[in-house]
Amino acid sequence: MIIDLPDTTVAEVNRRLISAREEGGAVALGRVLTFLIYTPHDGEEQAISAANDASSEHPMRIVVVTEPEADSGAPGLSAQIRLGGDAGASEVVVLRPEG
Repeated sequence: MIIDLPDTTVAEVNRRLISAREEGGAVALGRVLTFLIYTPHDGEEQAISAANDASSEHPMRIVVVTEPEADSGAPGLSAQIRLGGDAGASEVVVLRPEG
């Protein structure tokens, strides 16, 4: 499951993550660690793929923060939550700051 959150806040990302866990029965307590990745926009999917591969051995929460593009406009935040098959053996939160 992929949940896109354009023009959002960190509080909304947290609320949607909790809601998705409650609705889908995802268990967050078995996570070994939280893995934080900072990557350029063009490296985002490659970083997520590598982290998902690692999560099959060590279940983890993955938080990806992409580097804002130089001309990305007004300050803001877009996010994406990936759970289930779209997140390997983990949950993935992608944060895309703008501006």
